[in-house]
Amino acid sequence: MHLPLQLVSVYEKLKQISALGNRILSRTSIINDRYAANRQLAVEMNDKLQESLKYFQFIQDCDNLKEWLDMKTLQAQDATYRDTANIHTKYLHHQKFQAEINSNKERLLSLKQNAEQLKSENYQQIDKNLIDQPQIAELKDSLNESYQDLLELIETRLLSLKTSWKLHKFLHDCKEILLTMEEHTNSVPDEIGRDQQSVQQLLSRDLQLWMNGIIRHMNNSDKPHDVSGVDLLMNNHQSKDLINRQHVRSSEVKEKCIQLSMLRDNVDDTWKERWKYMQLILGVYQLARDAAIAETWLIAPESY
Repeated sequence: MHLPLQLVSVYEKLKQISALGNRILSRTSIINDRYAANRQLAVEMNDKLQESLKYFQFIQDCDNLKEWLDMKTLQAQDATYRDTANIHTKYLHHQKFQAEINSNKERLLSLKQNAEQLKSENYQQIDKNLIDQPQIAELKDSLNESYQDLLELIETRLLSLKTSWKLHKFLHDCKEILLTMEEHTNSVPDEIGRDQQSVQQLLSRDLQLWMNGIIRHMNNSDKPHDVSGVDLLMNNHQSKDLINRQHVRSSEVKEKCIQLSMLRDNVDDTWKERWKYMQLILGVYQLARDAAIAETWLIAPESY
């Protein structure tokens, strides 16, 4: 039985198409295998690149922190103190400096944590030739040592500031005492009373000079600048420290020196007026402080 030529032609084409399909399936399988292999290689390469990025970022962060620590160490070595005002200013700056150092402690802790991650087995299996484990350990130890040295230097500087302040305050107090002694020495009269009347006159003049000094002290230009300053002056006046510091021989001439009694009354009046003034100032400063606290309390909820 002979098939028509047209059917034979179709049959041959079907055989060719079938063979071509098998070749396509074979090639597709090969392509899928190669794609899977290349995809795995790409994932591994991406992991290596990511870990390499973390490693080099760790090195850069270590260098930046080391440079920052070296700069702060140089700043902490400044130990020039001229006077009490200069020391007070340096002490305020030191507090800000110490707060800045403490706020950067998180950088060190983060780098130490990254170092431990880079030293883990997972990182070592990625690329042993890329990640230098001894360098990581050396950088971590170096940063930790530099930070501890800086903290010790800060403590030493704080102790030096306190010691220098005490020294300058002692010298300042000594100068004040010497000036006071010199003033009192210059105010002592050279003449000596020849009789009872002249002695009483000298005592009267001495007591009057003392009273004038007390009045000048009470009328000084010192003004309180805040609530605590007003409280301090009020406590000093409540104790009547100025009035109680009387001359050792004031009782001997009080009866014969009516003008001194008038001056004493004047001192009392001055003290009362100053007391009223300080009460008024205290009220003003307390009102200002309460207003500031209230304003802060009112503004705080707005931030939310």
